[in-house]
Amino acid sequence: MIHFKGEKNLIDLVFKKKKLGAEYFNKINYDYLTINCSSNLMLPTLYYELNKKDYLKYLPSEFLNFIHEIYIINKNRNNQLMTEVKQIKKVFDDNHINHIFLKGSEFILSGLIKDYGLRMIGDIDILVSENQINKSIALIKKLKYRSKYDFKYFNHRHLGRLINPNKIFAVEIHKNILNDRNIFLKKNDDYFSVYKENYLAFYAKKIILNHLYNDYGLIRAKINLKVLYDFHILLETGYKIKQLETKKPFIYFFIMSNIMDTTNIEINNIRKYWFFKNRFIMKRKIRLFYVIDEFVCDVIIYIKKIPMKLTEFIFNKDYREHKIFKNV
Repeated sequence: MIHFKGEKNLIDLVFKKKKLGAEYFNKINYDYLTINCSSNLMLPTLYYELNKKDYLKYLPSEFLNFIHEIYIINKNRNNQLMTEVKQIKKVFDDNHINHIFLKGSEFILSGLIKDYGLRMIGDIDILVSENQINKSIALIKKLKYRSKYDFKYFNHRHLGRLINPNKIFAVEIHKNILNDRNIFLKKNDDYFSVYKENYLAFYAKKIILNHLYNDYGLIRAKINLKVLYDFHILLETGYKIKQLETKKPFIYFFIMSNIMDTTNIEINNIRKYWFFKNRFIMKRKIRLFYVIDEFVCDVIIYIKKIPMKLTEFIFNKDYREHKIFKNV
């Protein structure tokens, strides 16, 4: 298997338990490793894992100083994240809003991540009970967050981003996990009962389905190491794969994670998925195939979005003004 430049090193250093010595680190191309870490948003994760495994002593001083600085910046940023998350959580709890924090916020708030510096986080994503959406938005706006626009005519999984100029993180209120799909659960409120029954299984399913559908991992036959690391965190807690549905669409995720050598999950009837498996491998081995395949995927995804974007642009004044003036 031919890995993208620097990717094999990143997988060895972050995911593997095999002990590595100075000779291994002397052979690393740190430019490629830096590029790959940056593209996967894993520079602070790399520092955390290297420190935990006592590998920092093998690194060139310039590279060590660089990833340490990124880690500290990210840790300070996530400390502020928790301040903002806890403020919102208190308001929601006080007003009996049924909610679940999603993505990076959930990992830190739930205690799955002990070190605030290891994971990069973009927004504060919150799933809210369907009949409490409007109330939750009103409460967030009382905290001086404002929305530029909402999707009005299509059932997007979250409402418009809410931004407070005095806060670092934007807030996204979710009414669903996936866009216009019932692959996970049919009703919004079912999420909360499943979460209470087994929150690790809830996180695992959400990580996989979010990547496959919201991030188009299934269409593109593509995966991000940051996504694999989130799943790796769950496995490190003792979460058992057998608790997860071993059928479509999860099989597609496991095919990719096995090829990436971050999991070793037995897949029944693997021949049924030969096209997807070989397409994934070819995209990683043949650059021309990768470029052509990505172009075709871009066209398919763009076409899928045209009805939504056109309708919103014509009939949704806030959306239209946001798109026209967003760079002004």
